[in-house]
Amino acid sequence: MQHRGAQRISENLFYQLQRRDTVRVRFIPDQPAISALDPQWVAAIEQHSA
Repeated sequence: MQHRGAQRISENLFYQLQRRDTVRVRFIPDQPAISALDPQWVAAIEQHSA
């Protein structure tokens, strides 16, 4: 099963990512269409670039 979604991210995070990078996503197991990038993962990436 495959789900797609969209989320707004900061410009900083956008430029840190490369095509085909692996990202950590949190989702509700009973409703996998409800998902978001893992906030701790995002914070770590943004902190690394600061």
